[in-house]
Amino acid sequence: MFQRTRYLRNSFSLTFPRQPDIRRKANDFEDALKEKLQGHYSQPQVIAVPDELDAEVPRLIFASRHGFSQIIISQVSIVLNVTYSPDWQSDIEKGRDYLSERVKVLYELLSVLNGIRPYFSGLTTHVRLVSNADDKQILEHLSKLWTKDCFDGLELDTTHELLLKMTTVHSERFFSNMTVRNYRGWTFEGAQTGIRPSPSAEASERGVEIIGDFNDLSIRSDRGALWENYLIIERIKSYLNSGRKIQSRFWRTYGGAEVDYIEETGAGQVEAYEIKFGSAPLSRSAESFQKTYGAGVQLVNQENYLDFILNEWNHQQPEI
Repeated sequence: MFQRTRYLRNSFSLTFPRQPDIRRKANDFEDALKEKLQGHYSQPQVIAVPDELDAEVPRLIFASRHGFSQIIISQVSIVLNVTYSPDWQSDIEKGRDYLSERVKVLYELLSVLNGIRPYFSGLTTHVRLVSNADDKQILEHLSKLWTKDCFDGLELDTTHELLLKMTTVHSERFFSNMTVRNYRGWTFEGAQTGIRPSPSAEASERGVEIIGDFNDLSIRSDRGALWENYLIIERIKSYLNSGRKIQSRFWRTYGGAEVDYIEETGAGQVEAYEIKFGSAPLSRSAESFQKTYGAGVQLVNQENYLDFILNEWNHQQPEI
C-alpha cells in the first residue's frame, strides 16, 4: 500500500529558566555558533520586543545559509527547526546525523547563559507515508489501527479525513504524543491567484501523515489551553461540592482582546481572572477589560492556582 517514506521535518527544543536579558546576548550566541558550526548560520535576526513581553516570543532567529534550518531563541527556550530537502527526505540517516550534530551544539549554547541546566528537552518528527491506494483504502487502513468499536457505522465513502491521536504518560511527567491522519497533496502549474477548488480525485499525492511529539507537558503546544481548562473545571467543581451557585463565562471582543474567566457573584459584582501556565504578566486585554467595565483582572499562575481552585482567593493577588 505504501510506496515510500518521506521524513519532512524535525524540531528539537531545550527549555530553561527565564532569561529576561537574552536578546542582549545576540553577539555571544553568534560567536558560539561560528565556533561550533563555522559558516553554517547567518547573523541573527533580532526581534525588537519589550523584555516584559511573553517569555515564549522569539528574541533571536538564526537562519542557516542553505535555508533548511533555523535556531530560534526565546527567553525560555532554544529551538532547532529543520525542514529536509527533497533528496534528504528518503534518507533518514542523513537527517539523523544532521540533527545529532546540531543538538549537541544547542546544549553547548547554554554556556552563553552561564551554563544553566535545562528543565527538559523535546523532539518532534513529521513523517509522510506516500501511498498508491485511493482515499477509501487509506481510510480503511487507518480505521483498523484503532479499536473496532470506535468506527462502528463509519461510512468510508463519505469520510473525507480521519485523525487519530494518542498520548501516553511516562513517569507521570513525560508525554509521548502520536498523531496519525490521512493527507492529500496537489500540484498546480503557473501562478496561482485566488482560491482554487481542490477535488480529492485530482490529488497528485496521498497517504498517511504521522507526527511524533515526545515532550514534557510544559512544551506541549496546547499546554496553555489544558492548564486553563483544568483550573476552571476544578473551580466549578469546588463550587458544586459546597452547594454554591455561580454564573461563569469568558470575555472576548471582535478585536481579539479576551479575558479567560469571569464570575458574576451577585449584586452586579464581577470577578475576572487571567490564567497563565508560565510566568508572563497580565496582558493588555486585561487592561482593556478594566477600562470597559471598571473591574480588576487577577492573575492566576502556578504559584497561586490552589487558592483559585479552592475559592480561597484573598484578593491581594496581582491585578490591574
